[in-house]
Amino acid sequence: MILPKSIFAQDRIHVITVSLSSDAIILESDGHFAMIDTGEDYEYPDGSNPKYPFRKGITTNPNDITEDRLFDKINELGITKFDFIIVTHSHSDHIGACHKVMKKIPTEKLYLKRYSDSRITDKARLWDNLYGYDKALQSAKENNVKVIQDISKKDSVINLGNMKISMLNYENEYEPNLPKEDKNLKKVYDDNFNSILSIVEVNGKRLFFGGDLQNDVYGLEDKYAPLIGKVDFMKFNHHVDTAKSNSKNFINTLNPKYMLKTSNYNVDDNYLKFLDAKGIEVLNAGRNDVTALTFEITRNGINDITKVKYGVYKDGNKLKFKNWKGEYTSGWEFSKDNWYYIRNGSVAINEWIGDYYLGKDGKMLTNTTTPDGYR
Repeated sequence: MILPKSIFAQDRIHVITVSLSSDAIILESDGHFAMIDTGEDYEYPDGSNPKYPFRKGITTNPNDITEDRLFDKINELGITKFDFIIVTHSHSDHIGACHKVMKKIPTEKLYLKRYSDSRITDKARLWDNLYGYDKALQSAKENNVKVIQDISKKDSVINLGNMKISMLNYENEYEPNLPKEDKNLKKVYDDNFNSILSIVEVNGKRLFFGGDLQNDVYGLEDKYAPLIGKVDFMKFNHHVDTAKSNSKNFINTLNPKYMLKTSNYNVDDNYLKFLDAKGIEVLNAGRNDVTALTFEITRNGINDITKVKYGVYKDGNKLKFKNWKGEYTSGWEFSKDNWYYIRNGSVAINEWIGDYYLGKDGKMLTNTTTPDGYR
């Protein structure tokens, strides 16, 4: 009896973890690999080139960078080729490491909408957008990557092994009655509105990745929700924002079982109650105990198969914590679905840290009464 190859195929997504907010997602199917966004890297303009000024808000803190985690995971998976990379938009926490990925890993195609600083009306939101965009295009040219910037309807549907990826919001928009040139791209106050949306379908499951899609001004979530339809899994639009993204109408339409946040910020309390009432489970990539969260997609479900090498562990009678690099840390850390407070690698127990109480196992207590009678 000859069994279909798909029975033995691995269909997985690997979401790179973050210390702040960033998106880098590896798709894996039947031995093929691709990416949706590549996360923040260590490079940024120093201001010596007037084309790329140093601006307030550019990410410079090395602790907020995902580049090391990304390449650690790429090496762990033994990736020698990417079939394609989709960059949702030109913010550095999405496009930053793209030029390095294409330099280190042979890549067939890059899907990237056109960008120009002139289209951004809020000049405080220019950051190093153009720097990352130009670096990506230059790297693609140097490494023989086919760049698709004017994405057609035919281009918008891609196969990766057993996966089918369908894009929305992929067309470049221009100001009316002007030539279709970069300088005439439609004005927006933030490049988030240009985010390419991706629907991944495999094994009867549907996953949605929306970059930094926002619903204010243009009502884009309202526009695309009916076109996306019901999904099983989605990434929070714009990491974890619920003020301008992830409108309740949008979530009601998509009605996922899981929502993944790519930020170390907590979900708004009232919004979390809304998700709880719908039975939606929040997954957290804002953690330091592992390089990536790995989800296996089968006909029976979407399963978290992440293997944590370090995190919280027992050292004799003491609880300790190490990050993904095997280093002791200090401060709040999320590990194995719980929050802990760490002092030089040691887990705090049986004490208050600000407004939060840590139990005998170091876990932050929720929905219970503390030993001193507080709820």
